Amino acid sequence: MFLKTQRRDQVGGKFEVVTVNNGKDYQDLDQDQSIVSSANLDTQTTLGFTLPTRNIFWSVGGSPPFNPDLTTPYNTNEPYLEWLTYILGQPQAQIPKVITTSYGDNEQTVPLSYARRVCKGFAALGARGVSVIFSSGDFGVGKTGFCYANDGQQLALIGATENFFPEVAVSEGGPGGFNSGGGFSNYFATPKWQKNQVQRYLNYLGPQTYNGLYNRTGRGFPDVSAQGAKYVIAWQQSFLTVGGTSASAPTFASIIALLNDYSMSLGGPSLGYLNPWLYSEGYRGLNDVIGGSSSGCNTTGFAAIRGWDPVTGLGTPNFRKLQRLIQPWSMAMAQQNSRF
Repeated sequence: MFLKTQRRDQVGGKFEVVTVNNGKDYQDLDQDQSIVSSANLDTQTTLGFTLPTRNIFWSVGGSPPFNPDLTTPYNTNEPYLEWLTYILGQPQAQIPKVITTSYGDNEQTVPLSYARRVCKGFAALGARGVSVIFSSGDFGVGKTGFCYANDGQQLALIGATENFFPEVAVSEGGPGGFNSGGGFSNYFATPKWQKNQVQRYLNYLGPQTYNGLYNRTGRGFPDVSAQGAKYVIAWQQSFLTVGGTSASAPTFASIIALLNDYSMSLGGPSLGYLNPWLYSEGYRGLNDVIGGSSSGCNTTGFAAIRGWDPVTGLGTPNFRKLQRLIQPWSMAMAQQNSRF
């Protein structure tokens, strides 16, 4: 139904469902929208952008160790370690070059030791040439009265924008109807590849703005953004208009998948671990977003400014610019590989 209206050239295209550790495979039409609408948004977005590229959807059972907080009193956290154990055990040829998820946990709801172990697993994927992409959340700097961060050093974290000419950070009062997540980690320090950009933003804020409400030495997020408002999905034989960083993350992931395809057509490799490249070179292929903010916690939150900011990151992808940016690298890598 979705492909008949959105990708008529790919009607009949499919994705694979793989269950891990007794994960659920919801296929009934009468499922509650809150359970599977986000999964439908993820899969339909990537299918719309990337078919006929192979798409795999994983459903994973299990739950991590848990520290309850005010916003998460019950353990609804994601079984990342179970999934990482599975995917890292697969042959190299069976691991996709781009992996995206729109399901995130508040960092303080898992032990620091567990968070570090999971991030080491994501680092192992990056070392195997995989780009791992996560959404940054839909509550700005935090729900009113409950402020938190959701992050990972080994992940490319994706915020959301809305409108065009100008494109601005998505907002609860705008077409998107939510606030793009962003801020600074309390678990992980600012990595070296973003230190200069984060420090520039901290200089803009000054030492007194929101003093004590965020960690000035923490990993800043998101890294980049993409459109996150007014997506159409097929749901129970009709169409819904939805949005969220659950839309912007698979959108950005799809663009990376298409760039990988372009690089490989030139004989080059996949882009792999994205963050060092995004901050050193890739930002030249992005549209800087300088409007909007990440409202929350009874504040206007952080403002989007020129360069990196904890609302829209480095900006949104410009596919043609990114293609031109990676072309020399892909061709150089192809030439280098031909010597061996």
